[in-house]
Amino acid sequence: MTLALTLLPSVYCFVAASYNNPNALLHSRMRRIWNAFQDPGGTIRNKFFLPLAKTPLPERLQKNLEKDQECYRSFWDHNEPLNPLLSSHAAIRETFTQRQESIEITVNGKLLEVGYTVIESRSLLDHTQNLVVLLGNLSTLDNTIMYQYPFLEFYAKKVKEDPYIASFRMICISQYATKLDGNRYMAETIDESGQILTEILKVITKEKGPIAQVVANSIGSIILAASLKFAKKEGALPLNLCFDRGLASVKHRSKLYGIFGRCLLPLLRVYGWYISSGRLINEHLSTRLNQSVDIVEVVADHIFPGRCSLVKSRHLEKQIPGMKKFSFDFPNQVHTNVGHHFLHTGTLSGHYLVPRNDQLLANDETIADMIMKRMFV
Repeated sequence: MTLALTLLPSVYCFVAASYNNPNALLHSRMRRIWNAFQDPGGTIRNKFFLPLAKTPLPERLQKNLEKDQECYRSFWDHNEPLNPLLSSHAAIRETFTQRQESIEITVNGKLLEVGYTVIESRSLLDHTQNLVVLLGNLSTLDNTIMYQYPFLEFYAKKVKEDPYIASFRMICISQYATKLDGNRYMAETIDESGQILTEILKVITKEKGPIAQVVANSIGSIILAASLKFAKKEGALPLNLCFDRGLASVKHRSKLYGIFGRCLLPLLRVYGWYISSGRLINEHLSTRLNQSVDIVEVVADHIFPGRCSLVKSRHLEKQIPGMKKFSFDFPNQVHTNVGHHFLHTGTLSGHYLVPRNDQLLANDETIADMIMKRMFV
């Protein structure tokens, strides 16, 4: 029985490859099967959580990655023309600098080097507000700018109104920027992901000052949930946390894969990749009373649909002190359903909140505005 379960990821990869690309070379399929047999836990991780960790990277993902990297590069390159669709592009270039840094942490006896992107005010004052952003599962340190854009836009406008407001620093963390002995390292379990994040937050706090808020998107929200039990003990969590379009539990997500998903669910537990984010948040809030948690969803989320959405978690059905839940829905002519999971927080406005609630979010206010106002208004 154990052998059969171990082989399931290999069989799944073979069937998926055959279905998605019937003209693929046989040796390529066999290589995937062999890799899955050698590292079933890694195969499960890459399939369910971190697609950019696949080796080799599928051609479609590689092309999209390269386009997004070029978009990121040109956004910051002053020799490139401004994007006419981004009204604050020039102001953001003038207001901020961006660079990559790295730190060393030790987790489970492993000395890891972790990279992250720093976007900060050109003029740093004595008091700087630090916002940590945990990027999604298709985001590297050099391919994502639109998720950060509304936060940067908000500050660029505010600093023109008041040049003496606190300076702003955004620290962006990707799941693909960790190295062990110079080679890319992917966490072996979801708990290890949470431990890595906890250590990162501790070092950032020590080197950059207190963290005002953590905003976690998609896979980032899963990693943040996994870190709660570790970070709380270490005192590494800020007052405000935002789980943006997160997953309620792996159990609900696995059902989307039909019979294969149901068969793989025991493997997710065996190899340490099972998580119920809703339960972990519930347990966290029950013991930390001064915690503020925002949980955001889009109704038409094709990645975490229905009961998969963190907002729909049965562990979060009752109102818990410190927790706010936001659900957004858009007409198809405004944003097609297939793209709702990838919208940045500057599009999630009170106008599309369901049900409308001006006390929760004003009609002309967005999730990005709400997060930034806590620091600068």
